[in-house]
Amino acid sequence: MDILNTLLVWSKMFINSLFKYSQSGFKNVSHESKIRRLNICHSCELYDIKFNRCLSCGCFVNIKTSWATEKCPLNKWGPEVATEQNQETTPPQTQNSTEKPGGCRCGK
Repeated sequence: MDILNTLLVWSKMFINSLFKYSQSGFKNVSHESKIRRLNICHSCELYDIKFNRCLSCGCFVNIKTSWATEKCPLNKWGPEVATEQNQETTPPQTQNSTEKPGGCRCGK
């Protein structure tokens, strides 16, 4: 029964990951980021070298490390796309061309 529960949990996690990935427009990380993520996974005590899987979340690391929306379940690496929670905002552009960047916008 333990294996069935584990497979059920891993399946649910995969479906959630696939949904996030599709919502991002199927964004992938750069080759360099994927290699960095893989190196972290390969040195982890929960990496199963025989099946190339993470024993914490059950993912196939060669897939999970390429999806920009994914993060390590142990927080060893994180997502690389902006989400509603971590989007950076840029200040609005001003009409006054004499305004100095970072100024008070008084025009002086």
